[in-house]
Amino acid sequence: MVTLKDIAKACNVSVATVSIVLSNRPHRFSSATVNRVLDTAKSMNYVPNTFAQSLVTKRTKIIGLLVPDVNNVFYLDFITEVEKIAKNRGYTVVLVNSENDALEELNNYKTFISRRFDATIVLRASMNYAEGTDELTKYANKYKMPTLCLCRNVKGSSVLNVYSNDLLGSYLATKHLIDIGRKKIGFISGPLDVTFSKLRLEGFMKAIQEAQFKEHQYMIVESDYTYYEGSLKAKELINAQCDAIYAANDMMAIGAYQAIDEAQLSIGKDIAVVGYDDIRFAAMLIPSLTTVHQPMKSMAEEGVTALLDFVEGLRVEPFEKEFDPFLITRQSTSPKQ
Repeated sequence: MVTLKDIAKACNVSVATVSIVLSNRPHRFSSATVNRVLDTAKSMNYVPNTFAQSLVTKRTKIIGLLVPDVNNVFYLDFITEVEKIAKNRGYTVVLVNSENDALEELNNYKTFISRRFDATIVLRASMNYAEGTDELTKYANKYKMPTLCLCRNVKGSSVLNVYSNDLLGSYLATKHLIDIGRKKIGFISGPLDVTFSKLRLEGFMKAIQEAQFKEHQYMIVESDYTYYEGSLKAKELINAQCDAIYAANDMMAIGAYQAIDEAQLSIGKDIAVVGYDDIRFAAMLIPSLTTVHQPMKSMAEEGVTALLDFVEGLRVEPFEKEFDPFLITRQSTSPKQ
């Protein structure tokens, strides 16, 4: 294995010079010396010893990324942006799937602490939200692990938060269905022991109450954010004669598409459908899906930048920001004929 000493010998410079150049630290070396060191390191296929570097810098340059479900395409834009920003700052991202399990999420978080990762990013807390986040808060504060959470429940001196205004997004989705003249709106919620699911229910009810809908003009069914359950719950709403379905995420909305098709009804005409998230292929569906767009790229860019600034001492105070979603109107909603 090629060492700094080998490169220094080949370049006829000191080991310290090679170390400073390769670590891109401030220096006063000539461009000729810098280019010679870099070219020699490349020609000798030098691979940095990150373990040795971490002993000196007290940093591993590794970020742990906890994802509740790697099969959920909703997270793709966020993950892509995280990796891009981290790479540009010289960090490696280790992604771990917690499978919507609070205990698994917590154990993974503890592993990141024991492996001395520089920071952790948590994409939503698990479905067992209160239990998981209570423990996560405790460990984040105890070990001072810089942590970025895509949620509002985990707080601490080393915790940064970015999240979307779920109440607003849900309100916009429901109001749109009311505005186009739909008279009986079915809402497929997520698990109501999850904080953001509760907020989306609140947004739904706010629009319903503002429109002075009677109890027979709306229906709420609880689901689990999956395509399969979304289809099953949509069948209940169809049987209840709903002329609009608002699903609390796009995967359940796609499940509703299947249920409406099986009932030989027209999406958009007979039953309007609205989703939430604006996943990558929402616009590719036939008909294209009206949905609430969450600014995941912006959330990742600002959140991860703040997290790495916090790790590197460029930021002292924790960062918290709420982002406003917005409605994208497509073919799955049309005025009631």
